[in-house]
Amino acid sequence: MKRLSIFFLLAASAFGAVGDPILETSDPLVFESRSVLAGLGLGGGGTLASDPTLTFDATELANLTWHDGTNATLVFNYSLSGATDPQWTFGDNSVDLTVGVLKVGGSAVLTASSDQITACDAPTTLTISSGAITTTGGANTITCFDVDTEASASSDPLTTVNCTAGSIAILRAEDATRTVVVTDGAGMLVQADFSLDNTEDYIMIGCPAANTIQEMSRANNGA
Repeated sequence: MKRLSIFFLLAASAFGAVGDPILETSDPLVFESRSVLAGLGLGGGGTLASDPTLTFDATELANLTWHDGTNATLVFNYSLSGATDPQWTFGDNSVDLTVGVLKVGGSAVLTASSDQITACDAPTTLTISSGAITTTGGANTITCFDVDTEASASSDPLTTVNCTAGSIAILRAEDATRTVVVTDGAGMLVQADFSLDNTEDYIMIGCPAANTIQEMSRANNGA
């Protein structure tokens, strides 16, 4: 550790009891040097004569405990030159990026939030109209849909999926008594026509470009 020297001016004159006059002396003034150690995480220093500077030294810090445990959450804000400053919030057994976008290698990480992954326990129902459906998932989302035939027909071909580029959709039949036939054709690149004739059948499709789909996988689980 660097030392800081602080000089104290000590007068050699003696002081008596309260009310006594100050006694004069011809003894020379004495300067005494004191040292202050820079604490953990500090560097720099020197004598006062050299106008010392203390600097933060993060290399001296290892295992740290932030705060005293009295708050339920602890928030860290990072003030940057951009319009939006990122923010981390530490809570009970959780770390939350409350402001900002989590990225890896410059690309946003797909997280399990309501606007990115829609659970298949309560999918949105889409009804075929003139052979087409329109999915509602945005880019970088995975959304589940139940698909029903037009006018409750016993069978109906699905020839067009209007979708947002970069989205993924998982389709299944709305009703086991009404068959949705996912049809291979223009803008519908699937391995072969696939009949969703059971509520346990699924097909996953990607949308590499607007209103163009490519099959990613299928599962013919129904009897």
